[in-house]
Amino acid sequence: KKGGKQKRFDYLFQGASAGCTYVLSAPLADEVRSKFGEERVLERLPSRASHDWLIYALCRGVGRRWTMGRTANILYRQHASNAYGARSGLAGLFSRWQLALSGWYLEHVLFLREILPGTRDHQRIFSAIQRFSLADRIWLALNSGYFRRTHRDAIFLAIFFLIGRRPS
Repeated sequence: KKGGKQKRFDYLFQGASAGCTYVLSAPLADEVRSKFGEERVLERLPSRASHDWLIYALCRGVGRRWTMGRTANILYRQHASNAYGARSGLAGLFSRWQLALSGWYLEHVLFLREILPGTRDHQRIFSAIQRFSLADRIWLALNSGYFRRTHRDAIFLAIFFLIGRRPS
């Protein structure tokens, strides 16, 4: 369950849900397939890329409507080889923090420049992340409520922006 109401730019900073729950219309599936086939985009993905997040970002970033159901219609099973998983509790928080500090998170966000239209809003966010100056980090932290769907996650992201490392 991916709680919270969609935010204006949540797709730049998080996926929608488990990709196995996505239902795309045939034209939208063709659009996703076409975009990921362009110029060998998939070969330039960051390591351990979340393709579920990329699909959500592409769809929302080009203005497609995305609806999130309120009920889980699948049983989510965790296993030892899950790439990411639910990551709940203190161990999950620590795991997400380590992933963010490794640079993976911001590298993933910056990769979205390759698949999204270069709107003024997108460019402002991507530029702030790329520079990651103190002023940029403060601006990103102050706007984190537009980047994550839950208040808790927005606070976590704001703290990361304020003390995190510049992306490589």
